[in-house]
Amino acid sequence: MKHFHGKKKRASYFEGWYFKHTNENELLAFIPGISIDSSGSRKSFIQIISTEGSYQADYNYNEAYISDNSLYIRIGHSEFSKQGLNISINALSTIETGQQSITCHGKLYYTHLTPLRNDIMGPFRFVPFMECNHGVISVFHRVTGSIVLNGKEFLFHDNTGYIEKDWGTSFPEKYFWLQCNDFKADKTSIMLSIAEIPFLGTKFTGCICSVYLNGQEYRLATYKRVKVLKLSNTEIVIKQGSYLLEIFLQPSKEHTLIAPDRGNMSRKVKEAALGTASFRFQENNKTLFEETSTNVSYELVGYISE
Repeated sequence: MKHFHGKKKRASYFEGWYFKHTNENELLAFIPGISIDSSGSRKSFIQIISTEGSYQADYNYNEAYISDNSLYIRIGHSEFSKQGLNISINALSTIETGQQSITCHGKLYYTHLTPLRNDIMGPFRFVPFMECNHGVISVFHRVTGSIVLNGKEFLFHDNTGYIEKDWGTSFPEKYFWLQCNDFKADKTSIMLSIAEIPFLGTKFTGCICSVYLNGQEYRLATYKRVKVLKLSNTEIVIKQGSYLLEIFLQPSKEHTLIAPDRGNMSRKVKEAALGTASFRFQENNKTLFEETSTNVSYELVGYISE
């Protein structure tokens, strides 16, 4: 295990992980990360989004450690890994109101992590100076344990988890992100990201999508010539060859998160924590999957007035 070095020392840089957990009617997600703004000011942080609200704890940069050869992050006294989480936070603030003295403690244990067979970024992972890079670590796994957040206990017993990460300088100015792996159909997960990407003085719409059905992944992406046919706050439609994915969003309660802007964790975005959406995935007009879930996470930023 090593402290940050190399590329992570440069100004205007962020790196963060998203550990999501859902049970029958609750969500609890942790976002540990580090940021370095354009002036070189550094910090580490842990954000939490739950059924109850969203929270943040800030730490000194030197209180964060990341393993170079495995998924292991330690920030303050909290640990995040492929084996699970060990959370010990004694001072959180509510992102919306700034209310202080909120605490979070507990442990979660993971089994049966399910990584994608290859990098979700495809050939774009080799492009230097991308504004934001994305990685999917586990599309679903089993979660057991309990976390007490501000006096409320979140219990998980063989429930569902998800892990991804982002790194770069900023979140895109405009983007849509959605993730859900809580379906009646077993071992099913859908992750979709659409963003306006600056590149060589111009911009293009990039899309990466993984539809994972019963052990088989269907990859739809810009590097596979996917087309975004519709993107609104109620409907998203993408098509690639014979594949068609339709998502219909219902109005959902949102919580505020802090996102990176040129390495500075200063931009506020809204995330639906327990959103409801209906999904239909077809191949050659034949429906391979159709279901509605109430445990959908999504963010729609910039494409509509926030």
